[in-house]
Amino acid sequence: MCDSTSDIISHVPGNILDKILMCLPLQDAVRTSILSRKWRYAWVKLPQLLYDVVIADDVLSSLISNCPLLEDLTLHTSLRSLEVVGPNLKFVCCVGHFRSICFKNTSRLTNVGIYLDALSKDIFRKQERSSSVMLLESVPGIESLGLDFCYVKGIAASGVPTRLPTTLNNLKDIKLYYICFGERDEVSVLLCLIRSSPNLEKITIEAFPGATSAIPIDLDFSEVHGCLDVSLNQLRKVDMENVSGTKPELEFIKFLLAKSPMLDTMLIKLKSVSVADELRIVKELTRLRRASPQAEMNFGS
Repeated sequence: MCDSTSDIISHVPGNILDKILMCLPLQDAVRTSILSRKWRYAWVKLPQLLYDVVIADDVLSSLISNCPLLEDLTLHTSLRSLEVVGPNLKFVCCVGHFRSICFKNTSRLTNVGIYLDALSKDIFRKQERSSSVMLLESVPGIESLGLDFCYVKGIAASGVPTRLPTTLNNLKDIKLYYICFGERDEVSVLLCLIRSSPNLEKITIEAFPGATSAIPIDLDFSEVHGCLDVSLNQLRKVDMENVSGTKPELEFIKFLLAKSPMLDTMLIKLKSVSVADELRIVKELTRLRRASPQAEMNFGS
């Protein structure tokens, strides 16, 4: 019990103080420094900031670079460009609208996810294609990579190389979202990433249904884009979601099965299709040759 003369404000437990400050706009949190000696510097130790804040590109980049102990960075924002400098960064996820992103002094960075909004797909012109590729070159130690189709389009903006300039030897897990197997450039980037990542252990792809006229129906993935000699010797798990059973999708699955001698499981999640189409797809896939004798193929919806 506190009597009427007790300084209650100065005796607020630290965890409650943090919660109070995190609920305030940053300017108001700073103003609490005048309340008491204990509160004077409490705001500088906030464990969480950076909702509905208007901030310039260079200011945000400067803020990140001046947090040398930062390990986990997640941004939901719209910026023209962003430079990420962080010697201790391990995880970065950027969601929103970006013209360019670059990493510097991020040797410990192992997990990267970049998910751009619909506006971003229109800004990757030919001169910007190199920045998309250079981003991957700047994180050679990456172990897990997540990209959506907008960034894939950026890589493909002026032609897709057979492989990336830097081999991603540490990359074990790749996740690609809204990839349309009816778009040759998206498929070419997918194959380029696979060819540039010899130690992949898991591939997750969420397919996006679209026109298939861009790819011949007799496409053989093993002969496309220099992938005839590809061997996915470390690949153990594949998750394919929203599969509709198009010819390019089935050919890609055939390619993975034929090139993955250590594959354990392949999960195929079908989009809403008729019972007859579902039976046809399952029948076609279960008959495919598998390089791995222990590979199991599971189906879901």
